[in-house]
Amino acid sequence: MRTVINPGLFSIRSREVVFLFAALLIAGVFLVATDAESRGSFHGSVVADSLAFPGEVFVISSDELADRRINSLEDILDLIPGVSYSRSGPTGSALYISVEGRPMTGVQLLLNGHPFSDPWDGRPLARFIPMSRLRQVEIIYSSSPAITGRSGSGSVINLIIEEGGRKGPLAVGDFSNGRGNRRSRRFWFSTPESFINLTVAYDEYLQDASEAIVSEPGYLIGQYNSRSFMSELRIITDNDESLLLHIQRYEDTYRGTSNVPALPGESDSGEDIRYSGVDSRIELRKNGLELSVGQRLVEMKRNTGITSGLVLSAGGRWHISSGGLDLRMFLTGERVAFENRVSGSYFGPEYSDLRGGISAGGDAGGAGIRWRGGIYSGHHDRVGYWTGGEAGLTRGSPDGFYQKVMLSRRLTLPVAEQLFHPAVDPGLSGTEPAIAGNPDLTAGVMDEISAGVGFYGKLSLDLFARRERERSFYSEEDPLVWNSGGESEVAGGRLKYSDNGSRFGIDYGYLLSAEYFSNRSKFTYGVPEYRLLGGIFLKRLSFKDTETITLRMDSVANGERDWPGATLGRYTVHNLSFSCTVMSAVIHLQYNNIFDTRYETIPGYFMDRRHYRFGFIWYIFD
Repeated sequence: MRTVINPGLFSIRSREVVFLFAALLIAGVFLVATDAESRGSFHGSVVADSLAFPGEVFVISSDELADRRINSLEDILDLIPGVSYSRSGPTGSALYISVEGRPMTGVQLLLNGHPFSDPWDGRPLARFIPMSRLRQVEIIYSSSPAITGRSGSGSVINLIIEEGGRKGPLAVGDFSNGRGNRRSRRFWFSTPESFINLTVAYDEYLQDASEAIVSEPGYLIGQYNSRSFMSELRIITDNDESLLLHIQRYEDTYRGTSNVPALPGESDSGEDIRYSGVDSRIELRKNGLELSVGQRLVEMKRNTGITSGLVLSAGGRWHISSGGLDLRMFLTGERVAFENRVSGSYFGPEYSDLRGGISAGGDAGGAGIRWRGGIYSGHHDRVGYWTGGEAGLTRGSPDGFYQKVMLSRRLTLPVAEQLFHPAVDPGLSGTEPAIAGNPDLTAGVMDEISAGVGFYGKLSLDLFARRERERSFYSEEDPLVWNSGGESEVAGGRLKYSDNGSRFGIDYGYLLSAEYFSNRSKFTYGVPEYRLLGGIFLKRLSFKDTETITLRMDSVANGERDWPGATLGRYTVHNLSFSCTVMSAVIHLQYNNIFDTRYETIPGYFMDRRHYRFGFIWYIFD
């Protein structure tokens, strides 16, 4: 017997619904019984986390975001050292992210510490980020569960979304326009701080199709319209307990692809890809304890088929501190089910994934030495059991010179697409031949050593070397099936320097970063040989520091990228932005790719050309 969740679209076994509510009941009982001596919190910022090593977390603050016209996650990734991405065309196209050369399927996108990815291909749901409420961005290079409370093989991008609870009510309206009809419309409202807080947010982004297919310069792809509505209810008690009810509905359309591009002058031509879904979650928090249950439904429709995946999740994380020892434990479980159709072939795979671990850290007898270690394990009912861990030392003062070293073993699990995609032609992406899934894939193993030195907050040098084993791959000799057993080595380093100050009444700041790979993984395509990042800003404050004028220049240079059968050349892109704050309003004017560089990050697809963006933000009741 099945309980219908979305008639004609998706169904799930009744026992899984029972599991969801049972987990919530157990979570509630556990919360009430928890010892109040635990401390800390897992949601929000991790910058001040007691277990984090210097330089392990890079942060983009709310002020830095407010000075720029941000339309997508890619605009943010261009500002983060050590991060590269590839995209098959305009905004809204398939996005692949790699941090320090790690597998692109291993990167985790978190919203306030909770996963936000497509269960089918594992890619982040970057298109549905509620940009209206984005307050801070953190990249955790190590992806250490000691910091995130979640196990993973790649690095972690944690987006801090404001949850309301301000002293007074706040409403924000955000509107922008630009070349190619790049338009954004955003609005959110939060009630005053009280026992019960309500927050609602609406985000929409639209753009016209553009000429992005290298071999077909007259054809158009990427007519895009993305919409998201989010609502949260937060109940806070006097003894630091809170209950958060979160729900987000999202959908978008993307017309015109390389398979069936749109024709100039014909607005209804081209393949139409539609994404939609719902993400909901209940969180219970008390001091250092967080318990949550949730569901995430993601559906994608296109000419070649449909994927519809449902994730039921439950988990708990606990952080305590006593006598200079920090202890963190986590346990998460997911039940994932699909109802898919690809090229007339129907299939409905399911799997369960259970993960847990424990981390500890503290001072090591003075002299500014701190240690951290942890062990993590899990069971995937298609892949089997796996175990990983880490150990590290750091020495130095929080605001001075430091040294650090870390050894780790992390596991990368194959995504559902690699396990279950049927052997049909064409595949879901419309490519021929399709790459068939392999249910016998094993977990990939990554053994890594990293070391770093620096002056906290200014200068840092990080070196890393990694050996990859049992990587999932497909070769040119056997392109039809995913296989395990790939081995490769990665080695590289990153140098970063940043500073800020004030001269003649003008604030200034700059960041310079250089990353180089002496060896790149032969199974992670699209990682540049080197990446140079530079940014500078000038800010003038007046009228009790409430009126500001800010000028920013951001530049990025990437080396050659290797893809099967192709090597993409070097390129450099410069973006110039201006912002002005007048009372409760912010005006943006931004000029991206000012030298109109034509470049590819995936063979056959041009990235965005030179364009302007104009935006206006109004903080009502502020």
